[in-house]
Amino acid sequence: MSSSAQSVFERTIHAIGKPEFITDKRFLDNRKRGVNVEALDEEIGAWCRRHTMQEAMEILVKHEAAAAPVYSVADVVADPHFTARGSVVAVEDPNLGPVRMQAPFPRLSRSPGKIHSTGPKLGEHNREVYEALLGLGDAELEQ
Repeated sequence: MSSSAQSVFERTIHAIGKPEFITDKRFLDNRKRGVNVEALDEEIGAWCRRHTMQEAMEILVKHEAAAAPVYSVADVVADPHFTARGSVVAVEDPNLGPVRMQAPFPRLSRSPGKIHSTGPKLGEHNREVYEALLGLGDAELEQ
């Protein structure tokens, strides 16, 4: 949530049912809200705890507050908007099969990003790393 502008703060406060906070000396402007952020966070947090995420978002959107849910990975994968945008793609892994991961972002029309693999195999680059970073030669690596 963001309430740095006075108008956004007022919409948020109306959404959580605390219109008296608009004239509360602790919250009269952004600087004072910053000084008293713990008290404000406690009130907003208490309101959030009384609602499911969906309920809270419906109320906040209705009041035009600046808010968005914080998603887990499972939420992102299930969200129809992320699905429609192709934000998560399946990449074939030789050991695991299809692995879902974040698509390249941003999407550039003349040079679109690509996912070439799901990552190296365990230990695949050990030789290069041990040689370059540790200065180990063939004899030490064999040991």
